[in-house]
Amino acid sequence: MKCIKFISTILFILFYIPCQAQYDEFYKVDNNTYVTTTLDAELYHFPFSLNYFSRASYLPKTRDLIKDYDSYKVNRIKKSQQLRVLRYTNTIKKQEFNAYIVEYKDKLWIIHSCDVQDNTLLKARSAKMLSTQQDLENRQQALSRELDSLAAIYTKESTDSLEYYKKLKTQLPQIRDSVVNVVKEKFQYQRDSIFNNWLRNQTASVRRAASVIRIDKTRLGYPNSAGGCDYHLYFTNLSSKTIKYLRWSGLAYNRVNDPAYCEIRRTASCSGYYTGPIAPKNEGWGCWDCVVYNYAADTVKLNSITIDYTDGSHFNLSASDIRALAKAPRTNTICVIGSEEDRAIDTAKYSVISDETCEHKIKIWEDRVDHMKYKNFWRGTWEDIYHDKQYDEIYKRLGRIKSEIAKIKSEIERFDKFINFERY
Repeated sequence: MKCIKFISTILFILFYIPCQAQYDEFYKVDNNTYVTTTLDAELYHFPFSLNYFSRASYLPKTRDLIKDYDSYKVNRIKKSQQLRVLRYTNTIKKQEFNAYIVEYKDKLWIIHSCDVQDNTLLKARSAKMLSTQQDLENRQQALSRELDSLAAIYTKESTDSLEYYKKLKTQLPQIRDSVVNVVKEKFQYQRDSIFNNWLRNQTASVRRAASVIRIDKTRLGYPNSAGGCDYHLYFTNLSSKTIKYLRWSGLAYNRVNDPAYCEIRRTASCSGYYTGPIAPKNEGWGCWDCVVYNYAADTVKLNSITIDYTDGSHFNLSASDIRALAKAPRTNTICVIGSEEDRAIDTAKYSVISDETCEHKIKIWEDRVDHMKYKNFWRGTWEDIYHDKQYDEIYKRLGRIKSEIAKIKSEIERFDKFINFERY
């Protein structure tokens, strides 16, 4: 029980006493404050001590108001007197002070401002009290303008960022394609440079052939159970015409460079027929089944290629032209450059923000837009999930201003009640 009483006492001191005393500064005067009465001034005996104004401190406080002063004993002073002021007060509900509590003949008295020659100090104190209210309102307005201004700035920033990431999300495929194309162009330039340096040293016939077709790859597949080997040919149409047909012929060889005779057809010769169309700059690929039946067959060396175009023209490649094109550095370096290119392409793709990260950014900025709209200055759900602390200091700053506005607003409400003699 004693503990409960002790705690109650502490709470009383912490919460009620400050509330009681928060406006005492407007009533109190220093010990050297005096007023001079008029002739025939009326003094009303105040039958209490100054502690009277600290009564009922456990209840909401109200402004000093001595309503029943006219029932007090009256003392009329015919001559002018200089009296020490102990407190400013009111006898009517008027925002300005209209009376003093003074000391006269060791007693406390109430005297109205109309019975005092000079009320400069009283008016100054009333003005100070009223200006305090105005200062609070001005401070609140200034902070509200600051908050609105900052919130507008960060609302725009959040809205712009949200729109940026929403737009970016739709553009990411094109952006990735763009950066990949830059890489591809770079490596294509490398290949072209190497190829062109090689081409300058070739015969006119090889240069003509190289302007018409590129033999990207030829491959003889592994023999099947019957010894049949499939032949694969990859090529690119470098001419300005559309390929209608492509015919090729060659000889099959084993790993020691001897002819590999077909065990069924009894010849090492083989040939194939490709049907287009293959437009200019487009690639073509053909596979011919079991061009040779021989378990030892390892490769096919082409000895002729004939190209028929859709415009009726033709182009023939000789064995020497084909051999030269097969040795072109483009073919020899394609694997090395290609692997470097693949790594560079992967790096370029990773340099672009991922779809997932972009979606995270959208959610985060949506949080911030909502927070600025409703003035909720704390880290949002998505910011917490993705540990994005970019706005933490901003939230703290805006939160402090908002909290200060709330405190001042509460103080204005209390002060307004105080001014108007209401419980505060």
